[in-house]
This record gives sequence, C-alpha cells and structure tokens, in this order.
Amino acid sequence: MIKILIMDDSRPKTEAIKRYLTDDCLLPSDNIDTAITINEGRKLLTKYDYDLLLLDLVMPLNDDSEPDVEESPKFIDEIYTSTYIHIPIHIIGFSQFDDLLETSKSKFEDKLWHLLKFDLSKNDWKTKLQNKIQHLIRTKEFFSKSLGEKYRFDYGIICALDKEFSLMQSAFVNIDWKKFKVEGHPFNFYSAEISTINGSRLKIVSCCVNEMGMQATAVVSALMFSLFELKCLFMTGICAGIEGKVNMGDIIIAERIFDYGSGKLKSNEDGEPFLEPSYNPLDVEYELLGTIHHFLTEEDIDTKIYNQLRKVFLHKIDKIPQIVIAPTACGSYVVANSKFADGLKVGERKLAGVEMEGYGLYKTGYIEKKQCLMVKSVCDFANETKGDDYQSMCAFSSASFVYFFLKHIY
Repeated sequence: MIKILIMDDSRPKTEAIKRYLTDDCLLPSDNIDTAITINEGRKLLTKYDYDLLLLDLVMPLNDDSEPDVEESPKFIDEIYTSTYIHIPIHIIGFSQFDDLLETSKSKFEDKLWHLLKFDLSKNDWKTKLQNKIQHLIRTKEFFSKSLGEKYRFDYGIICALDKEFSLMQSAFVNIDWKKFKVEGHPFNFYSAEISTINGSRLKIVSCCVNEMGMQATAVVSALMFSLFELKCLFMTGICAGIEGKVNMGDIIIAERIFDYGSGKLKSNEDGEPFLEPSYNPLDVEYELLGTIHHFLTEEDIDTKIYNQLRKVFLHKIDKIPQIVIAPTACGSYVVANSKFADGLKVGERKLAGVEMEGYGLYKTGYIEKKQCLMVKSVCDFANETKGDDYQSMCAFSSASFVYFFLKHIY
C-alpha cells in the first residue's frame, strides 16, 4: 500500500483530504501523515519514504510564522536537490488560487509533477486525485511483484569459509553460478537453477559467511530467509568426528545440535573452575528428517558421492563414505584435544561430530519456523594430530550430498 504526506496549514482542508483518502480511496489512516509547516514536512521527508506528497503552494516555514508564497517554491527546489530528503515518487501541488497555479506551472512540469486546483466546494479534484492514487498503487504492486520474483528462491546454501564455498559450488556439477548483490547488504550472493530428475527446476541461492562461528552463521541465515523466502537452508562444509563413531570422510547429517559452550561456570573441590554444560539441543525439523531417511533408503547416494569424489580426489578417496544421521556438538572454538572431545559425549552418548556453526543455523530455523539442515564431512578427530589434509575432499563431499538430495527429492 502507498504512503502519503499531506502538507497544508489549513486543518479543515487537511482533514477533508485525509477523509476522502480513507473513505473513498480506501487507504489506511496509518499510511497518511500530515504536516502544517515546511519544517515539519521536511523532518518527515528526511525520516520516511513517501509515494505521494500533496503540497499546498502557500505554507508557513515554522509554527510561529505566517503562510508565505515564497516558501513552497523554495521547498520544491530543495526536495529535488537535497541529499537528505527522500524524494517522493510523485508530488502534487495544490491551491485554490489560479494565479499561484499558473506561477508554479513551469516548476512542476519540468519535473513531471502535477498541479491541482483545490476547492472544497467542488468535487473535480477528487476524481483527479483518485486516478493518481490508483496509478501509484498499481505501479507499486507491479514493481513489488517483479522484485519479489527476482529475489524469490526455493532453497539456499551457506558455507562458513571461502574454501568450503568454492568447493560447494564445484560439487554442483555443470551448474552456472551467477553473482549478484542486494542493495543495502554487503554480501555477495550467487544464484543458480537445478533441473531435478522429477522434471522440476529449482532456484538456488548461495552465500559465503566468510567467518567461522555460530553467531555469524545465525546472522546470515536470518538474512537469507528474510530476503529470499527460502523453503529450506542448507549448510555444507567440514567438521571433526568422534573417533569410534565415524571414520575420516564420513558425512554427518546433524539430527540435533547442542552448544557445548553454554552453561554455568562453577568451581570444583580444589577451587578450580569448570563449566557445567547446559544441554539444550535443537532438532532438525521432523518432516525434513523423514524425507532424508526416505532418500537414503531409496537412493544409492553414498556410491554416487564416491564416484564424484574419485573424479576430483582420486589420491585421497579409498572407500565409500558413510552417511551418518547423528547428533553434533557446536562451539565457538576449534577443538584439538581428544580428552575434551570425549568429554562432550557425557551430554550426548551418540555424539558423532563437533563443529562451530550448526547451532546458529538451527537456532535461526527454530525462531523463523523454517527448515534448516547442516551437512558436514569428517576431516579430523578433534585430537592432537588434527590436520587439514582432508578438508578439501570433505567440503566437496558434504556439498555433493546436498546436490544429489535436491536433484532427487524435489
């Protein structure tokens, strides 16, 4: 719906216009602001965006000044040149005096704005005003729909770091990723389309968070849902595994995630501090989890991923990766201590993975009531021998799972 500012020092006239706009043009009263001086109108125009400004050609500058035929023309020029004022989509100048309308004609016509003779005793101004309002409403609806289509995607994918992101894009075979920006936001987004085996075409948007940690992931996840109306947001990348639960290269789908850094700092009998963890896991959405189970039952997905990996990482891959649906732990620091990693199993005996972003993703999904899924591949065991030899292969394999999932399910 459009937003209108009426600038007129005559309250009876202002009320008559506002009443017509609400009763006959069916505009919400909250969408109509009024100002009785130039300065009051200027403040509103620097603060808000308006679709239409209705400006009386004789206005006082301040509350304590008289109406002046010079003020409105000067303000018209200021609107057009000031960097602080939000220029309305359209401006209509009005007056009951023919000589003022004639004097202002060239100034308004030069900017493709309109003039309207206003006489409370007549109704011809109403028809002209209503026509303009209907035009503005239809135009705004058209552009809103066009922008909505442009930024409407089916599914989204995020990665924490650029290396993971580049490998994710590579794992989407023969997909042309196109970079774009959204005004007012610093991130680079990438769009693509995927043809599924069911004949559908999915619009995908992806983004690199460019920072490790659940906080940054939560911020970007919320932004992705807000901008693109996603059905589901995936996160791919690498994680540590719990030795004995998973093997190097296995793919973990996080059925639930807890924040191992959340809890109460206490002291033991010797006065040494320790963290008593607060175990409040977040679960993957039930319907999505059921879809994944069905997908793994029906499709030989691990072999498909293995074949993909052999084409790129022949020297690394020596077995088919297992796909494990299991709990994971999330925290704000990299774990390279086997004793600490084993201790995380106290709160979750089936724990399979440790990473740094998933809790932020699932928290966003919980708040937004949206589907989220973290898929990461095991590149080390969170111990003292932690290295990066398998990071590239694992970032690629986790993204391969999401690629095949989208191709075969939707």
